[in-house]
Amino acid sequence: MWFTNLALIEQITFIVAIIGSAFLLFKIILLIIGISDITDIMFGLGRGVIVIIFQGFICLLAIGGWVTFATSRAGLSWWESLLIGLGASIVGMAIIMLLYRAATKLEADGTLKMQNGVGKTAEVYLFIPPKSEGNGKISLSLQGRIVEANAITKEADAIKTGETVKIIAYENNIYVVEKI
Repeated sequence: MWFTNLALIEQITFIVAIIGSAFLLFKIILLIIGISDITDIMFGLGRGVIVIIFQGFICLLAIGGWVTFATSRAGLSWWESLLIGLGASIVGMAIIMLLYRAATKLEADGTLKMQNGVGKTAEVYLFIPPKSEGNGKISLSLQGRIVEANAITKEADAIKTGETVKIIAYENNIYVVEKI
């Protein structure tokens, strides 16, 4: 049989590579059916240290196993093959870490931060009474959305619907505006 004719290091690394590849294939199948990570099933955890460690372990088994097996079959000594396989595993784990780091930078929490409206221009949606005597409403583009918000003015004149204003402050959940 082919397997029994292999050297001991080749047999061990072949088995390790098959196990790592099986985990990798299982993960791909889970991704296809909509489960983002095996750790969601096993540990109930999201993307964190456990995920990165688990991905690194799969990388160590699959990449390290196959590279060690291939270099051993190419005629290198067992320790040279093992060092090259370990190096390939470390490179693979570093690539996975960089990919996860890049992916986490793509995430956004989607929280609307009203303070980001200060300094922007807006259109008066509902009449704003003068001298902070009452609230009106403005409409502005904020973080890629059209937002309606309460607004006051400290000016002596009221601001009519349809006029353009500049937001000068955000106090007590209300924009303070002035006519442009």
